[in-house]
Amino acid sequence: MLRVVLVEDEVLVREAIKKNVDWRGCGYAFCGEAPDGELAFELIREKRPDVVITDIRMPFMDGLTLARLVKDEAPDTKIILLTGHDDFGYIQRALRLGVSEYLLKPVSNADITAVLLRFREIIEKEREGSALAKRKADLEEIVWLKKRRFLEDWLSGRIAPGEIAERAAAVKTPLDAGAYALLLCEFEDEKNAKRAKELAALFAEDESVACFPWKDGGAAIIVMADDPEQADARAEETADYLSALWGSDGSAAFSATVRAAANSLAGVAANRADQTYPGKRIPAPSAEPAPQGQHDAMLARAKAYIDERFAGDDVSLNAVAAHVNVSPPYFSALFKQLTGVTFIEYLTAARMSRAKELLRGTPMRASEIAYEVGYNDPHYFSYLFKKINGVTPSEYRRG
Repeated sequence: MLRVVLVEDEVLVREAIKKNVDWRGCGYAFCGEAPDGELAFELIREKRPDVVITDIRMPFMDGLTLARLVKDEAPDTKIILLTGHDDFGYIQRALRLGVSEYLLKPVSNADITAVLLRFREIIEKEREGSALAKRKADLEEIVWLKKRRFLEDWLSGRIAPGEIAERAAAVKTPLDAGAYALLLCEFEDEKNAKRAKELAALFAEDESVACFPWKDGGAAIIVMADDPEQADARAEETADYLSALWGSDGSAAFSATVRAAANSLAGVAANRADQTYPGKRIPAPSAEPAPQGQHDAMLARAKAYIDERFAGDDVSLNAVAAHVNVSPPYFSALFKQLTGVTFIEYLTAARMSRAKELLRGTPMRASEIAYEVGYNDPHYFSYLFKKINGVTPSEYRRG
């Protein structure tokens, strides 16, 4: 059963609501009342109600202040405001605070009952969603643990070569490529237990990379490619990228051992960094930034590519990274480090700059300009233009 608290400074109104609403019939337990916001807040912290019904105008602490405090501490709490006809300024502020509903005085039992029933349905759906999310998280954790078991069994040789791909697919990680390389990553910071999952999220869209939890909060990354040479190159690029991502700001001491690539997963497991390949341990870089000139040529080529092709369909993070011969994750991190903006922010700025030129210098319609600068949806172009510039394309042209 849900719980409700009533806050109202007028005794007669409070008593009438308390006695005349069929709380149990609505699916609620009436768990307390208070004459002002100050007393109510302590009651709410103790009883943890699902719904709070409160007047706006009260002594000591008004309903808006109470609503803000409750929402700060328990954001899921539903709040019903009781207000007079002259309180619309308060109502606007209340809605901005996340108040769920307001009722005009004099309020009827039917009005309160209708809102309570609607809130019960909403809360039950929210709880069902939370329960589903928890079950999903539990299942993901089970798969995560199975991934670690798979990795340990694979690297220790406890899985027959012909069964490796099948075992990998069983933990939702298909491994199908011409060659493989392995990175064993270590983190030395207070968040190391979460780093492996952060890595998995980072590479979630990259089908050529698979992430697994490893011992002591570390992570193992399997890089897939067409041949061993390409796999080795991609593995070291990935290690460089991660080192820049987590080491440059001093937030984590990152290092990775790159194990030699092979044409099979069994071959990678058999390769030992201290035998067939010496391994490359990439330490966290110092806090001093890399020399700016080191990557100037690559950055200039990338910018030129974007500036020339921003209106076409072939401009994407992957396309630009391929143009400058680096992996997409490495290019993304390096571009942000060197320019201070993300790839998509730079691309959008280039498109908007050209759009402004066309708006002021040509009679083209906004919809035509949208297509001209690379947007296939004129409505999205107008929305984005106003979001960035504060005015619509038409207003910009008139200004």
